[in-house]
Amino acid sequence: MKERGKTVVVHCVICAFFVGILSFGQEDFSKEERRLFQKFQSLNKNFEKAVVYYNKGDIRKSKKAFEKILEQMPKHADARFYMGQIAYKEGDMETALSLIVKAKEDYAFVTKMKVGMAQMLEPKLREQREALLTKLEELELKLPGESASNFDEDMNTQTEREMENVKREIERIDKRLNRTSFLKEELPADYFYIHGNIYFKMKKFQEAHDQYQETIGINPKHGRAYNNLAALYFQVKQYRKALEYISQAEANGATVNPDLRSAVLKALGKE
Repeated sequence: MKERGKTVVVHCVICAFFVGILSFGQEDFSKEERRLFQKFQSLNKNFEKAVVYYNKGDIRKSKKAFEKILEQMPKHADARFYMGQIAYKEGDMETALSLIVKAKEDYAFVTKMKVGMAQMLEPKLREQREALLTKLEELELKLPGESASNFDEDMNTQTEREMENVKREIERIDKRLNRTSFLKEELPADYFYIHGNIYFKMKKFQEAHDQYQETIGINPKHGRAYNNLAALYFQVKQYRKALEYISQAEANGATVNPDLRSAVLKALGKE
């Protein structure tokens, strides 16, 4: 098995990503672009709610919510990514595969939306930041001196608490102003991990292997990907390799099925 598989879709996504970023470098957006950014932003709350439904195991509600998002914005890669996971849970591997491939292709669009929103909101965010810095200075002046009474000490504690809240808000704004973090975004490791799981279920072991390798290439601490690589190598009777990946999975926090470990050790004559 090759150690670093590259699928055609990955190359397409990378090319689309950089072409998209270059075409969105300008500050002067058209009305249509602004409308699109605002629409993406308005869908954030709906998306977050859909994710909550999914994490709670309410597949029906989450599916309905993600479908509504995709009706309004068909290129919403993250919503399609979750729809792929839902299809996987429902046992429809062909649909799951189609959805995850499309989600990868459209991820560059999500990045463009984030960059665009950051650019549009920048003047307002800078105003908010300046107001918060002024408030921070005012709070600092409220702090009592060394000869403070008990009452002053209580006020001191309250003021310090307010100052911490203001500092956190400034940090949050600074992160949103840091557009370079969006420009550096790459496809999340879990996009490849879920893609690998779909191939594994379809018994396309080479393709699954390549996706898991992509996963750990992005996130070397992705324990579940190591775990699934161990299971994959066990399937193809490469037991030493399976044991190596079991160790990697455990070292990165994954819970390995004891039956898998036992079967691998037995196959190696170590049990």
